[in-house]
Amino acid sequence: AADRDGRWETWVAHRVRVDVQVRPQPDMHPQHDSTIEAHRAVQLTATPVGDSGWHGWTEHSVVFCTLRAGNSGQPGWRVAHYDVQPVRP
Repeated sequence: AADRDGRWETWVAHRVRVDVQVRPQPDMHPQHDSTIEAHRAVQLTATPVGDSGWHGWTEHSVVFCTLRAGNSGQPGWRVAHYDVQPVRP
C-alpha cells in the first residue's frame, strides 16, 4: 500500500524503518487445530520511524494466519495463507 498511496517516497526521504509490535489476538471464533493445519490471529501495530526522529502515522491491523505443517523435506510450520484486516485502535 505504501507504494500505491505515495508514502514510499516520504519513507525513502526519511530513511524509515517500520517499528512493529505484535500481540496475540483472542479469536472470537476459533478453529480447531489439526496435525497438519493450525490457525492463529495476531494484533499488529506498525509505525514508520525515520533516522531524524520523524514518525509517520501508526497503523493497527489484525492478521489471521493459516499455518500448514511441512513434510520430511521441510519440517516445521509454514504460513499457507494470511488475511490482514485494518482496525481502529
